[in-house]
Amino acid sequence: MNNSNELTGIDAVKDFQSKVSSFATNNSGTQEVSAVFTVSPIFKDAAIIVASYPERRADVIQAITASLPNLSYTQVSTAVEAASKQIEEQDNFYNLSLAPEVKAEFTLDDILPSTVASVIEKDCSQTGAREIASALMMLTSAASIIGSKVEIMSGVQRKPVPPNLYFFITGNSSKNKSIAMEPFVTAMTALSEAKEREVAEKLEAINRSNDDALAKKEKIAKVQQNRQDFFWEVGSFSPEAVSKVLFRQEPRAGFLIHRDEASGLFHYKRWSGGAGAMSNAGDSSTDEFSNILITGWNQSLKVKSIRVSDDKDRAARDQSLSISGCLQNKYLSEFLDFAIDNNGWTSRWVFVRANDGTTEKKKAPLERVSPITSFMEERLIPFLTSIRTVNLAGENSSTTLVFDPDAQEEYSQFHSRVDLEAERLHEANTEPAYATYLKKGQVRVLKFALLIHLFEALKGARKIEMAATPDHPFAEETFNWKDNVCTGVTLETLKKAIKLEYWIRQEYQHISEDACSASYLAEHALEKQIELDKLRSVLTAVRNVGSIRENELKTKIRSRTLSSSEITKQLKELARRGCITRTPTGRTNELNYVKSIRD
Repeated sequence: MNNSNELTGIDAVKDFQSKVSSFATNNSGTQEVSAVFTVSPIFKDAAIIVASYPERRADVIQAITASLPNLSYTQVSTAVEAASKQIEEQDNFYNLSLAPEVKAEFTLDDILPSTVASVIEKDCSQTGAREIASALMMLTSAASIIGSKVEIMSGVQRKPVPPNLYFFITGNSSKNKSIAMEPFVTAMTALSEAKEREVAEKLEAINRSNDDALAKKEKIAKVQQNRQDFFWEVGSFSPEAVSKVLFRQEPRAGFLIHRDEASGLFHYKRWSGGAGAMSNAGDSSTDEFSNILITGWNQSLKVKSIRVSDDKDRAARDQSLSISGCLQNKYLSEFLDFAIDNNGWTSRWVFVRANDGTTEKKKAPLERVSPITSFMEERLIPFLTSIRTVNLAGENSSTTLVFDPDAQEEYSQFHSRVDLEAERLHEANTEPAYATYLKKGQVRVLKFALLIHLFEALKGARKIEMAATPDHPFAEETFNWKDNVCTGVTLETLKKAIKLEYWIRQEYQHISEDACSASYLAEHALEKQIELDKLRSVLTAVRNVGSIRENELKTKIRSRTLSSSEITKQLKELARRGCITRTPTGRTNELNYVKSIRD
């Protein structure tokens, strides 16, 4: 330390000595160090000087002991150290901060065409589901139908992005999370079953044909490796099964895996000895399914299957995977990382609360068929399945959308704003996981814009009949989709997508708080249960004998987890509740059973 700092340190000690002298005069009768320390600034002043001039620590402590001879050097040193820790804790609290609150006061009409919004609103008025939850499930379903046959370019990066989404509805148990999913599950199941029947009919036609065995085998393989299943409501499964089912879909097909209790999506990790949490599953080195989710979020899939026993070299052909499900709050912190999210795993998911805490709408009478299911089956699914372009080999190829010039300018500005906001949060070490979520919003907005564009294209789409061909032996009802889809994404559409992104950010902030509180509530509930179990075990021991002396009871039930003092504590509580009587008898107490804890 240089001379100027030495002199400054000496001056600081001299000033401190005068403060101590005044303090000693005012506290001459004080004998208890802890009492002095907790209420007096003198030890905090000492801690501040020691922090600034560590070499003056002995001088500072000597200044106190000289004026307060009833305190030993060790006592003063301990008090100064405690004051230092207190200051450090206060500084840590002062440095705690959160990202600014997002307030997204939008309605469905702000993000979706009015015809689509009205269908969702009507259905939700009957079921009580949150409209935004149903809207996101509709977008997720649409993304799985269109696959990567339509993609979008940002104008900032060259790589086109498919619309697939990973979507969870969150909430506590029995909070009606599933009701928003059910109309879509019904429609997607019907679509999948219809496509399964088509496959069966094609295979039957091949088997009835006069082709030789080799030709039949080749045609059957072509059908089986170019499926359009679209939807899989899973129970238990393995990563290898996922890749096997996904990679047999036709090129650029979409596929939706749905699980009502989404916590089960990654339970296979516990069976296979892997990490038991989705946050760990985000490490692309862990397993094939996790790798698909990580790499397939912002691009069509090009990975190879490495563990499918019947076809080891099977590879993806630009398919895309979407995920949907319901996740209980108690699993949020176990499966997702709202603290750091180093690998961006959590930021790839879209979350919506099943209930936002507002007063539930009065439910209208249920129609026999869900309005959403009807809309999906009669309009959305036929329109989206009609969108198809092929390359020279006759395989699906993609249509890549771009922004109109004014929309491109708006997106570039949005992209830059997100970069700046995320960078500020990272520099301040404020909610790093949320900062990562913001960055992923640059891709989410592209997905939302593409999907909203498709819904807007549906408004003016006309149905047309497509005759049967050798490759497509069944006549189909289709749409004039090229007239509406193959246009630039407008500024109005992009602004709707950005509004939806802000809505999703708001949901993320609420759900990250739910994850934090659920973790502490679960821990508190566990602690209460442990205490209750101890209470019940002690009461059971008394009940089994009816009457017993306290010292005899302790001898019988004392253990590593139930000490003598712990038994005394439980007996006092049982007596307070009136479950036992505890009557002094000599040097011990006579215990008598009275009633159950439940009484």
